[in-house]
Amino acid sequence: MEILSAYCQLACLAGDRPQARKLFDELGNSVMQYIWGSKDNFLKDRAWAEGSASPLNNVQETHDSRFVTLTADTEILRQSGKTKLKKGSRFPLTAVSGNNVTVHYFDGRNYSIPLSSTDLAK
Repeated sequence: MEILSAYCQLACLAGDRPQARKLFDELGNSVMQYIWGSKDNFLKDRAWAEGSASPLNNVQETHDSRFVTLTADTEILRQSGKTKLKKGSRFPLTAVSGNNVTVHYFDGRNYSIPLSSTDLAK
């Protein structure tokens, strides 16, 4: 189940809707939160795989709503300390809320960063 969940998440991140839909069918309702980050991420990606336009509601349609690109250096606070994220880096986008966006980092966790340091800022 663990490998299937990781494969499904990668299909979603790659934008491969047919493969993601097939894998979600195999997964059923089994959510491995340490892979998806949260049950909400699982449900958003499942909705996208089943045909919704985007897993996010607050992002303009002209933007690739599955990812965000940094337009300025920023930092996140991880368990191991501060990590600098460099301008031009691209991350899966999981939420937009007020002046912040939440991105999915390589350690499998979600982090909030300022909207103003991303390509979503206008």
